[in-house]
Amino acid sequence: MKVSEYYHIALKQSSLEFVDVDTYSDTKVYIDPKALRDIDSPWAQECVALLQTFFSAVLRAIQSEDKTKALGLLGHLNEPNETRLGVSKNKASGRAVGTELSTDIWRALTESAAAASGLLEDLEDTALLIEHIGFDLVSDMTTNIIRSQLIEFTHRMCEKYPTITKEDEVYPGPVWDRRSEKWTTNYTDLPVADGRVLILVPKSIVRRNKLTFDPGEYMAQYILPKLMSDELSNNSSLVHVLKSGEHRVYKNAVRKKHGIEKQSKDDSSPVRSSKSLSLEVTLEHPEILDDYRAAKSQSTPPLTNNDLSELTESEPPDWDKLLNDVVTIEPGKPNATKYHLAVEALFSALFFPALDYMKHEYKLDPTGRKRVDITYTNIARDGFFDWVNRVVGAPAHEVYIECKNYAKDVGNPELDQIRGRFSDFRSNLGFMVFRSTSDKQRIIEGCKDTAHGGHGFIIALDDNDLRLLVEERKHNEQNIMFEFLRNRYAELVS
Repeated sequence: MKVSEYYHIALKQSSLEFVDVDTYSDTKVYIDPKALRDIDSPWAQECVALLQTFFSAVLRAIQSEDKTKALGLLGHLNEPNETRLGVSKNKASGRAVGTELSTDIWRALTESAAAASGLLEDLEDTALLIEHIGFDLVSDMTTNIIRSQLIEFTHRMCEKYPTITKEDEVYPGPVWDRRSEKWTTNYTDLPVADGRVLILVPKSIVRRNKLTFDPGEYMAQYILPKLMSDELSNNSSLVHVLKSGEHRVYKNAVRKKHGIEKQSKDDSSPVRSSKSLSLEVTLEHPEILDDYRAAKSQSTPPLTNNDLSELTESEPPDWDKLLNDVVTIEPGKPNATKYHLAVEALFSALFFPALDYMKHEYKLDPTGRKRVDITYTNIARDGFFDWVNRVVGAPAHEVYIECKNYAKDVGNPELDQIRGRFSDFRSNLGFMVFRSTSDKQRIIEGCKDTAHGGHGFIIALDDNDLRLLVEERKHNEQNIMFEFLRNRYAELVS
């Protein structure tokens, strides 16, 4: 049973911020640490700080040959079943790292020249160069290290969805304290589903069975081309001259020369691991790893709504229902909250994976006088929201949504309200969502005046505009370009 069903939340995966996992067995997705580095939010930045301090502490212990310290740090990791992510069959049952596996990780790091050389900078580097460390183990280690942030996220989800009940004084597992650089043992309030602690995970940080840093890709696209180039430069016996006169070296020949493929079917010699070759070449040419990191400056894209629906075995977005839930609400103050929540459900599906980490009634100042109905973190790496934030250069690290379920026309006071939320530090992009108006051009002119005055960019959307946006997404559910929004933005600056 999925979390949404277990706790009676009437939303599908596409409108939820968290991975709607099965409460009994695991869902085959993994946390990608690189994804956290690409999210411009305090929550993600704290996750990155936790990862950096832990990995640095482990490397220092290994480089100083302090085995006790290193094993003490690694020994608190486990295969977490609180998140219900991974590959366990049937009932989720994470195995503790314990002495055996922590020793294996310690030995893999100490026996590798990568740790002593300074090549390793971040946890995800280990997946490229260290034996026995793959994407699943990197994901498990990440989950353990950022557990405090995942708990904080779970608490926020419990506040937003009151049917997710918590139990008092639950042990969530060890928590990494980056300031003291020690593991701590704390009890907290958390959901317990099917008899086991449940910690929720944001859907934008999970991937399938491949993280951003992929050892196979690193070998095929960076290490082998370097070795092939060397063979050509040396005019070695591996160079073939084609009829056209072109000189060529084949990848399989290079693989066999370096022992990562057998010379023949009858060859009984052990096959060398590709990671050991990657490490050997990288130690000699560290610029290759720099090039790979540069190429991976952006993580693999988040899973789409359809990907997540497939992986969680839930239904894909029902665009018509999401839209109708908004436009069929009776305008007027009594239905303001209902309208707000319906817009929230629609936009969370419509704008994912460009916008995520939704906050409800977000306070922009300590006094709480400035609030925004809906706030999203802009995590787009292409499409309209990336274009506005990065190409146009209008700050849009966050995107604000104000919902006006008025039976009367909206006007300057409503525009002034959202304009007052803008700042060059946080965001200068927002939407005013309303029902209808007797003079839409007047509202558009008010938005243009805001833009021309240098006060930010407000895109006004009525019921008919929402229909057009939904139709655009229905025709291509992978598309986050949103030409409709781009045209509206062009109107503001014309």
